[in-house]
Amino acid sequence: MVPAILGRESELAAMDRLLEAARRRPAGILLTGEPGMGKTTLWSAGVAAAQEAGFGVLRAQPAAEEAGWGFATLAELLDAAPAGALGGLPGPQRLALEIALLRADPAGVAPDQRAIALATASLLRALAQERPLLVAVDDLQWLDPATASVLAFALRRLGAPFGLLATQRSGAQQALTLGLEKSWPEGSLERLTVGPLTLGALHRLFVERLGFSFQHLTLVRIRELSGGNAFYALEIARELRRAGSLPATGDPLPLPETLGELLRVRLERLPAATRQTLILVAAAGVTTKATLAAALAVDPVVALDPASRAGIVDATGGLVRFRHPLLASAVLADAGEAELREAHRRLADGSTNPEARARHLGLAAPGRRWMQPASPRTGWGSGPRRSSARAPCRTWPTIRS
Repeated sequence: MVPAILGRESELAAMDRLLEAARRRPAGILLTGEPGMGKTTLWSAGVAAAQEAGFGVLRAQPAAEEAGWGFATLAELLDAAPAGALGGLPGPQRLALEIALLRADPAGVAPDQRAIALATASLLRALAQERPLLVAVDDLQWLDPATASVLAFALRRLGAPFGLLATQRSGAQQALTLGLEKSWPEGSLERLTVGPLTLGALHRLFVERLGFSFQHLTLVRIRELSGGNAFYALEIARELRRAGSLPATGDPLPLPETLGELLRVRLERLPAATRQTLILVAAAGVTTKATLAAALAVDPVVALDPASRAGIVDATGGLVRFRHPLLASAVLADAGEAELREAHRRLADGSTNPEARARHLGLAAPGRRWMQPASPRTGWGSGPRRSSARAPCRTWPTIRS
């Protein structure tokens, strides 16, 4: 079943139109908006609807930490391709794509970029001819340059009906890099801005997710403070429930001064071992349970269980990722420099991917200048991270040396 989405009727109707159009011609939707507005929720609903409608779906959710890895997102996209799909490609194209996806030994020869792009276009064309195809990319702005170049080539030259569903943060320029608006027929790619939720949608969101809601005036104040951002509104509602009482009319809500501090307070309620493990997950962006197990002296599933139950991370399957990037930003903003270097060192020790290992070793090097992640409406800036005097480095008693 496609999950119920609250207050987004126009966006859902647009995705229905996308799936209908994608059976006849290239068609796409780009969902834009600030973090927390619900782009990923809508994207996930579109993916689920496509699967229920019989589409073949190639999906990927790139992370900022992977933006420098060559073909990282392409590998994730094509991971869902049917087994043996590459077997129908011409020999040079198949070999080039297998090398790019780390499925074949390069034997000292770097794969030709043109051959990889041609192979990707041929593969997508073959898949689209078998059944309707949807290419779905969440957080388009984090595409690695190699994947962006290959997708730009392949999607412009596919020559078969297919759908594209993508999200990106407001102000990002990656969609222009793909060049689809210039190469596709006018009106084929629709841009939708995911804006603030209405009061009615917030009320239904609280009832659906938390099992309760608030009186009208409190809803108005929550909407004003959160800017109608679903993620922030839920965090505010959770904090009000924890406080156990509501302020009188006209009194301020009993919340930290910034929304960034609100997230930090929520994370600090977790056990110490869980918070330590979350630093590794945040530093990695998206990691595997196997990588975490190689860095930890405890079972990562056990260590992350409190965070999973609190809805902070998703640890289903073999991957571990934060349910929202702002939670990862809160973890990184609260960590000391020495602590982050140690986390990257341990991730390097546990990684089997050469590019990931090299990246983590570079970030673990002494003298690395760490910058505090900028995030809208949280009160965090772009200056240096907290010094060790303000945020002392925690010890790692449960981490193997």
